[in-house]
Amino acid sequence: MKTILIANQKGGSGKTLLADSLVTAFELDEIKTNFIDLDQQGGAMHETVVSEDAAVQIVDTPGALQKDLKTWMEEADYLIIPTMMSSRDIPPLEKTLEVYGLCKIKPNILVVFNRWNRTNNTKSFIEWFETSYPDINTAVLCDSTAFNDASARGKSIEQYRPSSNGAKQIREIYSIVKHDLKIKEGYR
Repeated sequence: MKTILIANQKGGSGKTLLADSLVTAFELDEIKTNFIDLDQQGGAMHETVVSEDAAVQIVDTPGALQKDLKTWMEEADYLIIPTMMSSRDIPPLEKTLEVYGLCKIKPNILVVFNRWNRTNNTKSFIEWFETSYPDINTAVLCDSTAFNDASARGKSIEQYRPSSNGAKQIREIYSIVKHDLKIKEGYR
């Protein structure tokens, strides 16, 4: 079983959004998926599911620095760190990356810039990150009300508005993760 850990010590960075979206994407692909919700806020659409024969396990972590974070990272096959793009988000992002840097066993990593838009702040943040961390892969999720509309209906953006930019970007992130983990369609 491949484990995907979604972590950032800062709350509100998009961890649960990505966790729910990826669980749905794997389900739509008919890939049996476990979901483990360590975040006690209760915002996930999916309930915790654990099955021995799942191919993938997605773990949504709390938005606070946890003493077990390094261990969780070392046990994961893939780490996704979502982040918003403001100066307030830099310290928690760097702290999360610092914990990753301390890992003896490092999973594949993807940083997702959440609520991307065309402002100079967004562009500056991405330029800073890519200059500071040139070896880390990145992806973007647009700033879209479709995510909130879908969530209010208990659906993923892929189910609610599949032709939206947000749904396309979730599919791109899903493709990156599947490719990096070497998961094929129908893998169970």
